[in-house]
Amino acid sequence: MTAVRLSYKALVEQARAIIEATLRDPDAAVHVEKASRSRPAFVVVSQQFEGRTQRERQDMLWPALEAELGADATRISIIFARTWDEVK
Repeated sequence: MTAVRLSYKALVEQARAIIEATLRDPDAAVHVEKASRSRPAFVVVSQQFEGRTQRERQDMLWPALEAELGADATRISIIFARTWDEVK
C-alpha cells in the first residue's frame, strides 16, 4: 500500500501548525514561501531561539515535523530559525 502524499497546501498548513505547537510561543511568526520545485521554505521567528545555536534551533523543530509528517517532511526545503533581534 502506498502512502498518500500531502498536497502543497496541506503540507504547509500542517507544518505551520506543528511548528507553532512545538514552540508554544504566542509571539512567534511563521512565514512560508515556495522554494524550488514547489517545496515550501519556512522563516520562523521566535524568542524561543534566543541563546541557541542554529543546530539547536533546528533540533527544536525537525523531530516534531518528521514524527508528524513522516516522509512528507523531506519535502520542506529549508527552515530559517531566527530571533526577533536577528530580523530587525
